[in-house]
Amino acid sequence: MVRWLSRFVSWVGRSRGLEKSFAENPAQWLIDFFGGRSSSTGVVVNERSALQSARVWASVRNVAEDLGSLPCHAYRRTAEGREEDPDFHLHPIFNEVANEEMDSLQYIESQQAHLMFSRNCYAEIVRNGRGQVVALWPLHPDRVRVVRVDGVLVYLVTLPDGHRDPATGLPYKALAREKVFHLKAMALDGVSGESSTGVHAEVIGLTVALERQAGFFLQNGAQPGGVFQTDKKLSDQAYARLLKSLEKRHGGIEKTNRAALLEEGLKWHSTGVPPRNAQHVESRRFQAEEIAAIYRQPAHMIGDLSRATFANIEHQGIEYVVYTIRPYAVRWEKGIKHQLMTPAERRTHYLEFKLDALLRGDSVSEAAALQVMRQNGIINADEWRRLKNMNPQPDGAGRVYLVNGNMVPVGRVLAAPAPGAAPAPPGDPDPDPGPGDDVVRALASVFEDAFARAMRKEQLAVRRAAKKPLAEFEDWARDFYATHAGVLGGVLEPSYRTLAVLVGAPPERAGAHARTAAERYCRRALTGLGDAVRAAGAGWADVAESLPARAPWGDARELATAEVEHAVAAVRKDSAASAA
Repeated sequence: MVRWLSRFVSWVGRSRGLEKSFAENPAQWLIDFFGGRSSSTGVVVNERSALQSARVWASVRNVAEDLGSLPCHAYRRTAEGREEDPDFHLHPIFNEVANEEMDSLQYIESQQAHLMFSRNCYAEIVRNGRGQVVALWPLHPDRVRVVRVDGVLVYLVTLPDGHRDPATGLPYKALAREKVFHLKAMALDGVSGESSTGVHAEVIGLTVALERQAGFFLQNGAQPGGVFQTDKKLSDQAYARLLKSLEKRHGGIEKTNRAALLEEGLKWHSTGVPPRNAQHVESRRFQAEEIAAIYRQPAHMIGDLSRATFANIEHQGIEYVVYTIRPYAVRWEKGIKHQLMTPAERRTHYLEFKLDALLRGDSVSEAAALQVMRQNGIINADEWRRLKNMNPQPDGAGRVYLVNGNMVPVGRVLAAPAPGAAPAPPGDPDPDPGPGDDVVRALASVFEDAFARAMRKEQLAVRRAAKKPLAEFEDWARDFYATHAGVLGGVLEPSYRTLAVLVGAPPERAGAHARTAAERYCRRALTGLGDAVRAAGAGWADVAESLPARAPWGDARELATAEVEHAVAAVRKDSAASAA
């Protein structure tokens, strides 16, 4: 019997790579053979038992779902940089359908979960006649063993029970290295990653044990709120009368804290949970931090909000993308390039996960960042609209790149012809623009920013003031715009001063021109606000709710263009008067 068991252990051990484990620790070998690693708590840690922990489940699910939901675009290298290539044969595999039974999200999600647990994920590669990948079929890590035969890696895949390889008749099949897409985490031997349930069996086992202990505490450790004690023996009649009295006088939450009258020498002793048992909550919280450290996640991502605040939660989310998602994304990108692409394809193409989808902030911050890129010529209107899932502007109007006018080289503006100069001859291949054109272009965006800020402030103020009664609101509007004219004049004055310097006009008149422009704008805004109120034709409550979006203040760009024309005319008039 012993000899037969020894042969059986040797045969199974060699087939599963556990012969060394049996020689060193037969008990541990049995645990490994039947699935899992034993921890000092007595909990056998494997993939199934670890997933019973809400913390471990959340850690794996977060990364698997987030990575699976990201687009993985294929790019072609060009002389100018790169361009998307949706026709590349790997693009549909990682963005649409991985095989006949799984879409790309399900495939990446399941493979990433295996990668986090067993630190390995395998997929059988199906290629067409041209050698291009057309499908990836996942292989469960428990059924795959990597061996080296004559210096070449071979993947032995155990078939389901009752199945045999048609070619060999064996219960497993051997796949060459080029037939398997294998991603591995940190591999000490360079071949297979170290299983997290094995390396961290103690931490995961303790977490599962604490959660089980909490259930057993409620199941078997129920404790009464108190006991009555007496040295006498109560008769059945006295015992029944005592219970009836207690239930009648103290039963129910509305009778809490009533005084009790004890007879027959009865004494009351309160019972409760010992303080040392109350530390069970702290132990489970500490284990949550340990699990978060193993899977490299911020604690709030797995439900521990003890150290999360409104001030740091956004930065923790950024750290999650940078330190948790990005390393896995890069691992996938390099694995795809190395194992699924030919040497010629590697020189021309690559795949990349777009992490921007996880880095989006609130709408105001995102809009501000896009505005900076728009004003500095980094993106155009169509590119901005595409990020917001909007169609391009018609007739190619959105493909124009703009730059902030105050960043135009000063020499170009100063080189503009003086007022009254003769136009450039017809044969000049690069004629100078007419008088003031450069100035208008240089300052238009500056005025546009000023008016945009003014309108945002107005809309916020109107939204708050619209909660007042109609009569109070009208008084508020007059007072607000009387003050707002001075604020806007201060914002516009630097632009007028710059304009005066550029065209040789006296700069001391800039303040007066700015105040005039601000008053003109505020009169128009106040008139438009009044018209919106009077034209609503409904109750004030209905009007007030939609007023900030309906008031016709106009478009900031339109106002800026009109105001620059006023500004140029006024400053030129000063310049002509000064010259006279």
